Amino acid sequence: MNQWLKGWLLFCAVVLVVIYPVYQIWDLVQENKQKQYSEKMLYQVSLLQMDWLYRHLQETSQALNSQQLDHLKQAIYMANFTHERFSRAVGSGNVTTLPSLSHMMDFVLRMQMSGHTQLKESEVDAFQKMTETYGALLLVYEQLYASNGEILRSQNDQLNEYDNQISSLLSQLWFDS
Repeated sequence: MNQWLKGWLLFCAVVLVVIYPVYQIWDLVQENKQKQYSEKMLYQVSLLQMDWLYRHLQETSQALNSQQLDHLKQAIYMANFTHERFSRAVGSGNVTTLPSLSHMMDFVLRMQMSGHTQLKESEVDAFQKMTETYGALLLVYEQLYASNGEILRSQNDQLNEYDNQISSLLSQLWFDS
């Protein structure tokens, strides 16, 4: 009986030494898959919000005064919020932070702080230029996240370029007005 107990304890020890690490590795692989799935979902939500922002930018050509930019302001906020969460999820430095979204928000808020004024021709032109550049940015954003869960570096670099173009356009307007 003593021999049987030793054999049983040896069997349990082998099971713990072999099976437990295999289980841990399997759990780690499943956790990585879930993380990639979460990142992909965040990317899809962010892409949806970026597209929504583009549609609102296109509608600004029909806006007559700064009060009619409320929907654009909400779209900018949502796009910025979701992109920021996506950027954090994939890791700092892996995706550009798109500071132009904050600059756009500042631009719209500045316009609205002066009251419900008529949009100037320079502001309408600025929105048209922003819409064109943002359209190009959106095309790049659509291809940013690869099917294997990686961020495409070349797309991120282009995204950064378009973001800088929008920021410089807004800073020109900021100082010209």
